[in-house]
Amino acid sequence: MTERRMMNIVVCVKEVTYVYAPATIDRRSEQIDQEAIVKIMNPFDEYALEWALQIKNKSNGRAKVIVLTFGEPRVREMLSYCLSLGADEACLIREDDFPPLDAWTRALVLSRGIRQIGFDVVFCGKHAVDDNLGLVGGYLAGFLNIPWLSNINYVEFAETDQGLLCHRMAGKTKIEKVKVPFPILLITEKGGIALSYPSLPEIFKSRHKIIAELKGKDLSLIPETVTDQKLMKDVRLIPPKPKPMFTIDSGLSAGDRLKMIMSGGLAKKTDSKLLEGKKEDIVPKVVQYLIDQASPF
Repeated sequence: MTERRMMNIVVCVKEVTYVYAPATIDRRSEQIDQEAIVKIMNPFDEYALEWALQIKNKSNGRAKVIVLTFGEPRVREMLSYCLSLGADEACLIREDDFPPLDAWTRALVLSRGIRQIGFDVVFCGKHAVDDNLGLVGGYLAGFLNIPWLSNINYVEFAETDQGLLCHRMAGKTKIEKVKVPFPILLITEKGGIALSYPSLPEIFKSRHKIIAELKGKDLSLIPETVTDQKLMKDVRLIPPKPKPMFTIDSGLSAGDRLKMIMSGGLAKKTDSKLLEGKKEDIVPKVVQYLIDQASPF
């Protein structure tokens, strides 16, 4: 490998809601009850971190990985997990310094943090599984004024060691091989590589490593000014109306209950009609029935 300076690889990670855990709505705020939900590291970001660690391991000690997140103090546990996997440094931008932000303003805040850290390569997951927007990566590249490449599922050093060779999905069966220079922002897919798991000694070591913190004033950002740049407006979260439950009569025999299930499931059907006869006679009846029901047809 040719002589070069230390490479900074920044990986943006996010703590998200575990989508398979039950969620409840706070009736007072009409928002999801944050205290009752389970948080995990965004799965797409796990692959972004894994590729960053692979690049680091192939750099002969000339690259370091810094994980960066924008969140509450409790995300320190997620950052410690990233350190136990092999990340060299971790940085938390305190979310409680800012009012609720959208993808555009979150990218603005992250870009300030990345510039302060210094970077050659920035990795982002394709999207967060809690909102499925997939906007921050592209916005971030715009704020950093660097090129970006999406749908990445393989990364390695280029032969000249002056950039990276990336494989990206260009369709269901097509893969593009793209050589990219530094600096670059890469947005990764899930898959393409097996995820690593930390050893117990590394987990213990990570709990003693220092996690840097940045606040709005450290990034020369005024929270009110950042909020004014939001592109999305918040709307109320209205839970769906509960569906009426229909319980099968426990007094029925097993055979009758089975027939009821097979004839239409547990949903109770009302005002149903069975039309019999020749199709020439049935069609006018169907038309009249739709008119009586005020059908849009």
